[in-house]
Amino acid sequence: MADRVVIIGTKRGFEDIPISMLRQMAGRAGRSYSGGIGNVDVFLLDDDFDDVKEGLVGSGKQLVNSFLGEISNVAFHLLPEVSRGNVYDVRTAMAWHKNSFHAFQGGLIDFEKVFDYLVELEVVEVRDGKFCSTKMGDISTSFYFRPEDVYAWKDNFEQVFDLGVENEDMAIVWALANVPREVNSRSSWKAKEGKIRCLDEINVLGFDIDDSKMGAALSWLRILGGFHCPDTASYSKVLKKDFGRVLSALKMLDVYRGWDMEDFFNRLQVQVSYSVGSELYPLVMLEGIGKVYAQSLYNMGVTSGEDLVECFSQIESECDPRLVKTVERLIHDIS
Repeated sequence: MADRVVIIGTKRGFEDIPISMLRQMAGRAGRSYSGGIGNVDVFLLDDDFDDVKEGLVGSGKQLVNSFLGEISNVAFHLLPEVSRGNVYDVRTAMAWHKNSFHAFQGGLIDFEKVFDYLVELEVVEVRDGKFCSTKMGDISTSFYFRPEDVYAWKDNFEQVFDLGVENEDMAIVWALANVPREVNSRSSWKAKEGKIRCLDEINVLGFDIDDSKMGAALSWLRILGGFHCPDTASYSKVLKKDFGRVLSALKMLDVYRGWDMEDFFNRLQVQVSYSVGSELYPLVMLEGIGKVYAQSLYNMGVTSGEDLVECFSQIESECDPRLVKTVERLIHDIS
């Protein structure tokens, strides 16, 4: 019986999945154990149909080139070797490169520039005449983040903390989104009004953000309980799913940089988990109160557990009986 592979959608967030990767996914159908014949169903948008069809059914060979020649790519792949102590100078870096596909294709790399770049990003330093990984370098390597992103998060959150605006959700949106990895997270034309509003609020706080990162900013805003813009749901899911890795890196930066912001990052973890803004955080921390109940209580003027007694008459007359019971229990526990 022939294998069948179903590919639903040809995008990851806002980006197209490369044809080479789609071919690899399609190739999982028709393996030798099933007779070498398989069926592949691809569901995609009409606008993408012709390009994807040509790429998948075309008989031409694909030219494969190494991207290791770009300094940021070299830095990303070289840093783990520095962290492990396998590479510590230009000579050992050249020996590492010798076994790469890039070298096989005749590529050359100026490793002095690469090390200067890593030092500039504060992920590598010189100790006893050797290049060694810093704490930031270890964070980048441990969580498989590009060093540029770790450096940017460090700078962003230090600005937020120095200005004392960590309780402003839009400041956190900016700090999370304004990193090199989000350079292609475009926002659609449908989100124009939301983009302008988001950008204005970021600028009011004293921050700047490139237009190419607005897709990420709008998606983080959605995650943190802000207004929803069209076409942000899918990328919001991607960012939220990866947030555990981001948070772990940020908490390690907190210790390394001495920010002493553990309570803030714990709060941020709850906000992302419940997809709520900072104004609802005290309410979702109450046992039995989720996002919907928290919003209902907040709309009545409840901002903390202490407000429940004062607003109980209104809650009892206007809210779901299950919420009323939960509030009665909370009041009993508080008293």
